[in-house]
Amino acid sequence: MDEIWIERHGLQQKCGRPEKGKAMDRGEELRMTYSGLLLKDGEKMVRVCFERGKGGYAEGIVPRGTIEKSSGFTKEEIEQLAAYLQENATDILHKAKEVHFLNEWLGRK
Repeated sequence: MDEIWIERHGLQQKCGRPEKGKAMDRGEELRMTYSGLLLKDGEKMVRVCFERGKGGYAEGIVPRGTIEKSSGFTKEEIEQLAAYLQENATDILHKAKEVHFLNEWLGRK
């Protein structure tokens, strides 16, 4: 797999490679979804989920760039996804500010 695609409310967008150099070698589509901007203990954060195939997932947090839970990914792939989150934290936070879940839920833009 060469690129990660992100999906926000049904729209997919190419967002780059998980790591400079060697990409994940699974040949499966990897989908990334993210929450809107959240506030926890005074810290702004975004929850990110990577999904692939049947049951493969990894859940992480930006801006920390850590993967908290995963299934179906190797240790090396988890490290690549964490590096991707760290390298793209600013962009992910910026895009998450545009997510307004209530408007999306009600079908408004």
